[in-house]
Amino acid sequence: MNDTSPDIDRMVTAHYAAMSPFERMSVVVSMRQTAIAIIESSLSGNLTREQRRYAIVKRFYGNELSEAALVAHANYPEDR
Repeated sequence: MNDTSPDIDRMVTAHYAAMSPFERMSVVVSMRQTAIAIIESSLSGNLTREQRRYAIVKRFYGNELSEAALVAHANYPEDR
């Protein structure tokens, strides 16, 4: 679904095109951090690190990833 008017779409596209690659990446990183914060705010506070990581990646990808991939992500060590 796209309910954005063509004029607004052109303005937004021009705005992003005028940004440097670093600025565009900064926007993406900020949006991802915001999405994670929203997801985390809905999770129970007593989850383990692995349960929290699993819940976050499950919300992002749903059924697009296999259960094995979700579990592997949840259990991936932090120090790598």
